[in-house]
Amino acid sequence: MDLAAQLEEKLSKFPQMQLCKGPSAIQDLDNLKSKWNLGFDLSIKRDDQLGVAFGGNKSRQLEFLLGDAIEMNADCIVHGGALQSNYGRQVAAACAMLDLDCYLVLSDFYKQKMNTGSHLISQILGAKISYFHGPLGSNHEIEKRKLSQELEALGRKPYLITYPKSEILGSLGYLKATIELSRQLPADKFPQRIVMPAVGATYIGVLLGLKLLGYKDVEVIGIAPLSNEYPINETVLETMKTLCTLLEIDFASIDTPVINLDFSFVGEGYSKTTKESLDAMRDFARFESVMLDPVYTSKAAASIKSLPQDGKRTLFWHTGGSPAIFAYSEDILKNLTS
Repeated sequence: MDLAAQLEEKLSKFPQMQLCKGPSAIQDLDNLKSKWNLGFDLSIKRDDQLGVAFGGNKSRQLEFLLGDAIEMNADCIVHGGALQSNYGRQVAAACAMLDLDCYLVLSDFYKQKMNTGSHLISQILGAKISYFHGPLGSNHEIEKRKLSQELEALGRKPYLITYPKSEILGSLGYLKATIELSRQLPADKFPQRIVMPAVGATYIGVLLGLKLLGYKDVEVIGIAPLSNEYPINETVLETMKTLCTLLEIDFASIDTPVINLDFSFVGEGYSKTTKESLDAMRDFARFESVMLDPVYTSKAAASIKSLPQDGKRTLFWHTGGSPAIFAYSEDILKNLTS
C-alpha cells in the first residue's frame, strides 16, 4: 500500500459529511507569469470552486467537523468570525444541507459592511446571527461558548466550533486534500513551493500532509491575514503533534516540518485592504479571469511577486472568499481608477 493509500485509510476512521465534490481544478497561470515577469512556473489550485455556498477551504474542514457533530447527535452548530466571515457562510450552508440550526456570533469590530457579501448570504441561508463588538480572539471565543451553554440550558444539543478542536479536525480536511493533490500531479510537475492565504487548519494540514506523503522538500508558505489575534506559531506545531497522535503516527519519526509563516502582508490589520492586495486582485482577474477576495487571498497573491526568481514550480492554493468583493466595493473601485 502506497503512502497516500495508508493515509487515506487512517482518515477513513474519522466520521465525515460530504460537502465537496472534488478534486478542485489545477490550472497554469502562464499569462500572469508573463505579465509579472516571474522567474518560475506558477499554477493555482481552485478550492474557491469547491464546496458549499460559493465554496472555499472551510468546506473541506467542515466535512470532518460536522461529521463529528453528527456523531455526537448535535442539533445545532455554534461558530463565529468577523462580519464577512467565509467560515460562517460555509457553516450556514452546510447546516442548511444537514438540517441543523446555525448560530453565528459575528464581530462588527472591523467595521465591515453589513447585508452584503458573506453576511447577506449567511442570512439567506438561515443563520441565526448575534453580534460581538470586540475583536476576534479569546473574548470572542468566550462569547461563543456562552451562547453554546445557553442553548444547552434550553435543552438543545449544540456543537461548538472552537479551538483547539476546530484546528485539529479541520486540519484533517487538508491532510485529505494533499492526497488529492498527490494524485493530480506527477512527480515532475509537482510543486516545489506552495503559497497559501492560511495559517491555521488549512496550512497545518498541507504542511503535515506533504511530509507524511514523502514530499520532504516542498516549501509551504502561509501568508497571514491577521497579526496577533491568535497564538499562531504555537498552534501550528501543537496541532501537528496532536494530529500524529490521533493518526497513530510517531511525530518524531518524520522530518520536522519547517513552519514558514509570513506576517509582512497584513498591512494595517485584519480585514483591511492594501494597495498590493488590490493590485493583485485586479491582475488575477484581468490576466487569468480568477477572482480573489480583497483581504485574504489577494494578500497572499501579492506575496508571489516577492518570491525569489529561482525557477521553483510554485502553486498558489486559492482558498475562496470572493463574495467579500461586494463588501469592499469602494476600496476596489478607488484602486481601479487611481
